[in-house]
Parts: sequence; structure tokens; C-alpha cells
Amino acid sequence: MNFFLALLWNFQTGGYIFSSPNLRNNTIYVGSYSGYLYSISQKGGLKWKYLTGSIEYSSPAITSDGATIYIGSVFGKVYSLTSNGGYKWSYSTGSSIYSSPVIGSDGTVYIGCVNGYLYAFSSSGGLKWTYYTGNSIYYSSPKIGKDGTIYIGSRSYYIYAITSAGTLNWKYLTGGNVAYSTASITSDGTTIYIGNSDGNLYAFNSIGELKWKYKTGNSIYSNPAISSDGTIYIGSYDYYLYALTPSGTLKWKYQTGNSIYSSSPTIGSDGTIYVGSFDYYLYALFPSGTLKWKYQTGGSIYSSPLIKNQTIYIGSNDYNLYALQVLFLPTNIPTTSPTSLPTTIPTSTPTSHPTTAPTSTPTYNRCPPGTYSNTTTSSTCKSCPAGYYSNAYGGATSCTPCSAGTFSGPRASSCSTCQPGSYSLSASSSCTNCTVGTYSSAKGAAAASACKVCASGSYTIKRGSTSCTRCSPGYFTPNATTVCQACSSGFYSATNGSSYCTSCSAGTYGSKLTASTGCVSCGAGTFSSTTGAPSIRSCMNCTVGTYSGSAASSCQSGAQGSYSDKPRSEVCTPCPAGTSSSTLWQLGVN
Repeated sequence: MNFFLALLWNFQTGGYIFSSPNLRNNTIYVGSYSGYLYSISQKGGLKWKYLTGSIEYSSPAITSDGATIYIGSVFGKVYSLTSNGGYKWSYSTGSSIYSSPVIGSDGTVYIGCVNGYLYAFSSSGGLKWTYYTGNSIYYSSPKIGKDGTIYIGSRSYYIYAITSAGTLNWKYLTGGNVAYSTASITSDGTTIYIGNSDGNLYAFNSIGELKWKYKTGNSIYSNPAISSDGTIYIGSYDYYLYALTPSGTLKWKYQTGNSIYSSSPTIGSDGTIYVGSFDYYLYALFPSGTLKWKYQTGGSIYSSPLIKNQTIYIGSNDYNLYALQVLFLPTNIPTTSPTSLPTTIPTSTPTSHPTTAPTSTPTYNRCPPGTYSNTTTSSTCKSCPAGYYSNAYGGATSCTPCSAGTFSGPRASSCSTCQPGSYSLSASSSCTNCTVGTYSSAKGAAAASACKVCASGSYTIKRGSTSCTRCSPGYFTPNATTVCQACSSGFYSATNGSSYCTSCSAGTYGSKLTASTGCVSCGAGTFSSTTGAPSIRSCMNCTVGTYSGSAASSCQSGAQGSYSDKPRSEVCTPCPAGTSSSTLWQLGVN
């Protein structure tokens, strides 16, 4: 039987995918550098997305019933969401989270943080405890043993074993940074494996004693995987995927085209090992260490493969989540299937023709979807280039360009629609994000003109935006690419969506506290002759002999026959009988 690798679909997230996908109840969840956690159907359609700010290496954890999804954010929050994308709770750690959450048997959620703490939360979001590891925790995620012990690595060079109550069981000082690799544990719980920046894969027993370590050619940022026969697979920054025996000796190693960073090997039910590389390829290897196949994406692969129901899901730095499947076809397919053939040729046939039927039936090999053959003499099928596709099961002589508003990677059997915030021209290999200051809210945009400039008083500073942020009262933006700025003291904007702030008129003043409502009048008996006055200190007292009402830009002299004998007068007082204002002024009574 021949097999070919079919691209079922690819979904563009609008940002790098460092996160690894997870699946529950026919729904795939994956985080993206675009800031969203995406929920995707098994047919590749968007179900919902939730904005967290930014997701890098944190991968979603899902409860067994699929009702709750947990994810960490670069902005320092742990989120708990419902299966339909609703908000349940969040907790702010104050530092970035690259670690992935893990759910204990009792529903406790564990996650590491760059501030060096391991956190434990109840399912309702209450903080149960924290444990400080002495330095940052990056991609290393908690791993829970059979007895409930939590294992995690730290930049302090230690691997920690923490009890479910949050106390130290044991720790071991390694020769390098353990903050990037996550531990793997044998099924009997007796051996813990973890990678290290010193290039070694470490093996410990359950009480923290070193069993052995194996040196690769460079740092290890990948997580080990354990097969059913005990073989340990680990990727290294030296380009190689290693296969080691349970005693720590090398079985084989396979060289990819570039470094293996955070992509960790995944083992299929048939023993196939899958791993991604910086060379853009997803590799599938036989348990013997030979290449089964490889698939080229459009970017470096940090994400780890997920295998479910014979489908392989993998994220790439070309912004796409890919769904691949191995399909099988017969090696030879007859053009006809006659039940019998004549044994002689009719007498009318020229004598130069053969007198007996051929002893074998003509055969041909069909080109699978995503490929084509444009000659009759070719023995192989050519892959459709990125931006083109073929979906015919045999007989494809050319590939069809993707229409504007869609795109495809290489060897595609169909084109994917550009998501809101992006567009593509005909025969595009990817969608182009709307530039900063513009947005698009529709799918399948076919030209750059679909990206609209943000309206006056609104902005976006992120490529690929689906909407613009409108400035609130008290704020303004001078253009669509600048975030909203607070009005300076002495200025105000009282409505949403302001592109400028209005200066306070003479006789008034403003502060940042009043920038969203307007300006404050100088009180009666005071005045301000300047515009844009920044505080009440700009309101000066009227001098003796003058007065003012509120919001005055100057003080007025009293009418003849009246006086004011105090500064900051609101009115002038009539002179007593038998006196004049000039006399009182001279006496200093004014």
C-alpha cells in the first residue's frame, strides 16, 4: 500500500504559535502570540477566541469533562474559561507566564511563573499555596507523579519535587538551567527524566538520586517522551533527535535540518515519533530511527505535535495550526476491470497486430490531493507550491491558484480563508495582516483596501487588528497609530473618540482629574486671564477696590459710590451716607 500525507486544513491565528495544541470533545484549543486562545472545530473552523494579551509557550490544560480550559499569559495572568469561551476567573501573578498549567486529580491547577514561584489554585480560582524555587521558571511546566508529587525545573539549576501540600520533598542541583524542560515520568513512577541547558538528559529515581545522565551536543529545551518499551526520545539544540535506552545508552540519533527547540517529541499509537524543527519541517520517524515522512510548514516549529484519531495537529511560526492525516491508496489501480479478455483478435484486424491479448493489464499511480503531474512520462507527482492547491483524487495535471482572500501552504488540497484583520491577493501563501492604524472585521478580505483606517479619535497599534480602540473621555489620539493619551492639565475632552483636547477658557482651569468632564470655574472674587490654566493656583485674587463673579477673566473696579476693602471681593459695598469712594480709598478703607 502507498500512503500520502494530506493537509486536512490549516487555521491562521494571526500570530506566532509557540503553544502546543490540546483537544477535548472534538475541539482543538491553542494559544497564539496574537494574544488569543483559539477554539477550533475538527473541520478547521473558528468556534471562538478569547483575548488574554499574549500567549507564548503556555499550552492549554482542559478538565476531563471538557468544561474548563486553563491557560497562562505573558501579561502575568492565569485564566480559567468555559468550553464556550466564557470567563470564569483569573489570577494575576505580577510576572510573565510561559509555563503550561497542569490539573491534579483533585482539580488543583499548578503552574510556574517567571517570578520563580510554583502556584497551586483551587478549581474556583482560590490560591492554595506558592513555592519559591529560587529563580525564574520559563517553559518548564509542572509534572505530577503517581503519588501526587509535583516536579518542576528552575533557572536556579535545581529540579524540585514538591508535595501536593506545597512543601519540599527533595531538590537536586544540576549543572545548568532547568527552567525550559518539563519532566517525564515512567508509568511505574520510579524514574523522572528532564532536559537541561548543560546539554544533558538527567534521570532520577523517585527519592531524588541521580541514576544517569546523557550528554547531547547542545542545550536541551525540549521535553522527553517515553515509549511503551521504555525508550526515551529527546530533542536537542544540536539539530538531533535522540533515542536512549532506559539505562541511558544511545540507540540512535536522527539529524533534522536545524535546531530542535521547544518542540517535544510525541509518540503515535504505532510507535511513530513526531517532532518539529527550526527548519520548518514536522518529522515522522520510524521507531528504528529512519525517516517515515516530513512535512514543510511556512515557519520554524516551536509547538509540539498532538496526535488524535489518526490526525496530527501542529503549530508553526507562519501563524498556522495544521491538521494532517496519513491516507493510504493501493499501489496500482487498473484503468479497467474486465472479467475476461478475448484470446484472439478479430480477423479484420491487420495481420501486423498481435494475435493474442496482452498478458497484463495497464496500470497507473494516482497523484494524491495537493500534488499534480503534467507529463505522461513522469514517475513521480509534484507538490503544489504554496498559494496553489489540487483536490482531485487522480488526474490532476496542474494546481489551481488560491483565490484572493484565501491562502495555502505547500502541497495543499484546499485553500483557507483569511481571518478578520488580514487579507490576501490571488495565489498567496499566507495572509497579510492589516497594518498598524488599520483594521478589518470581515473574513476573506481580498485586497489591502479592505483594511480601513481607524476613525478619528481611535487607534490600533497591533498588526492584524479586527477593530480599533476608541479613546475615552479625558483622552485623545492625534492619529490612528498612537495610543490614547491623557489630556494635559488645563485641557479636556468630554466625549468618546476625541482626536484632540480643548483648552480651558480664561476664567477656568483644569486638571487631569477633571479632563473627562470639563473645566472648573475660578471662584467669585478671583480671575484667570490665561487659557489652558492647569490648576486652581492660576486663579488670582481680585485686589482691594475690585471684584469679580465666577469664571472671570479679569476683575472690575467698583462703581462710583461703592467700595471693597478686602481682596477677593465678590461685590462692592455702597459707601455710607456723607462719604465717597475716593475718600474711603484714600483712608484705606476701600
